[in-house]
Amino acid sequence: MPLQDRLKMRHLRTLVAIAEHGSLVRAAKALSISQPAVTKTLAELEDIAGHRLFERSPKGVTLTGAGQILVRHTGSGLRAIHDGLSSLSAEEEGEAPALVIGALPNVGATVLAPALVRFAALSPRARVTVRTGSNAQLIAALKQGFLDMVMGRLAEPSDMQGLTFEHLYTEPLLLVVRPGHALSLRQNIDPTLLDGYRLILPDAGTRIREAADRFFMAVGTGLPLKVIEPKSGSYPVIAS
Repeated sequence: MPLQDRLKMRHLRTLVAIAEHGSLVRAAKALSISQPAVTKTLAELEDIAGHRLFERSPKGVTLTGAGQILVRHTGSGLRAIHDGLSSLSAEEEGEAPALVIGALPNVGATVLAPALVRFAALSPRARVTVRTGSNAQLIAALKQGFLDMVMGRLAEPSDMQGLTFEHLYTEPLLLVVRPGHALSLRQNIDPTLLDGYRLILPDAGTRIREAADRFFMAVGTGLPLKVIEPKSGSYPVIAS
């Protein structure tokens, strides 16, 4: 029997669940099966694929290169099957198909919210699910077929390969302080004054953080030393 003929839907669902949750335990919980069953199914799939699909560590599991390739095709394939079944059900019941959107937290609360109101007016029977996360997480989920679209920030060109995107708007980088803060009393702020404050900056490695770092380098102050980094990557520069 050819190896591909041994492939079952349970293998694919298990693969996607492990990739999404990064843990055999959490994948088993999501699939409502035991961890030994997940381990056995993964072993079968790795035998069928002829490649190791995950690297194990005390912190969980991460995809190998072969695993990334297989998940990319599996996720989009499962999504296509799900959409096909949903379309059949929707056609029978007169409903619009489901739409799964990924959005950065600040985008979901600002740009996406009024857009969904308008969409609901045009398609009142449509079912919409919104998932939030970091830009990297959302783009990875989009490539793996877990999301239909993402409203986020442009990533590095290498990360955008294979994706179709549209530039919607440009957001400014702002310095935000509480009412009555010493800096709020100044009409013009000398960037060197920021050295005396602890700054909340976007998470390192994000495009908006890179823009903030370029600003500090351009004004000659160097990168700030007193920094708090929230993990959402969606905050302006805040002085405290």
